[in-house]
Amino acid sequence: MRPTGGKRFEMPDQNQIKHEKYTAEKIVELCGEVAHFDRFGDPNQNEPDIIFTGSHILGIEVTTAYYRVRDFDLAAHLLNWDKSVGN
Repeated sequence: MRPTGGKRFEMPDQNQIKHEKYTAEKIVELCGEVAHFDRFGDPNQNEPDIIFTGSHILGIEVTTAYYRVRDFDLAAHLLNWDKSVGN
């Protein structure tokens, strides 16, 4: 989320934060990047969700999109959410 018109955004809840970090770390791992979690981004500074460092700075914005309702697999989504938040 990006602030517009001077609005400030509240930080997401702990489950969303855990999910974003888990997802971003998996992306880095799957891409074979040599990068390590540095910190959470600040949405009020237009930063992505997760900031990694390595040979360079890597920012990842985590989002989910469903193109068609029939493509949405609720069971798979809930399984991935539970794994990312430690349930």
